[in-house]
Amino acid sequence: MCSKFISGTAINYYFICHRKLYLYYHNLCYEDNSENVLIGKILHDNRYDKTDKKTIQFDGIKIDRVEGDYVIEYKKSDSHLDSAEMQLLYYLYKLKERGVYKKGKIIFHEKKKSKLAGNKKTIEVELSNQKETELKKVFVDINNIIEDEKPPSIINSKICKKCAYFEFCYA
Repeated sequence: MCSKFISGTAINYYFICHRKLYLYYHNLCYEDNSENVLIGKILHDNRYDKTDKKTIQFDGIKIDRVEGDYVIEYKKSDSHLDSAEMQLLYYLYKLKERGVYKKGKIIFHEKKKSKLAGNKKTIEVELSNQKETELKKVFVDINNIIEDEKPPSIINSKICKKCAYFEFCYA
């Protein structure tokens, strides 16, 4: 179905910024210099005891943690809730392809948006037929974006200021 390898990161970027997705796939990686990316990696690495690490990797996919019936994805904040949810649904989809059926949880280190009620820092997700169909459409769209000769236009959003690609897009 996918002409190029699609990662969880690609799914996440698709829902944040198509230009960022394009640049990522064309090996223009600025994330090593991003403070926000570094903070996210530190939070992920310190989220649980190293001796109890339950990360699973397959087909180039890296799942943060599996606990019982749940695949767990850690995020720094809930500022990109939709992209985090779709990334986790992608992992559930890839596991389902292998005959493994799980539910998902996203655990946020900090709560920034009002999309989550009260002090809730965890949401649960399940892969429905509707979400699976949506993901398959996203796979096609991602391939169209990354196979284009030029990157998509700059989105000029407030999120651009914190993006690892800011200097590339606005220099």
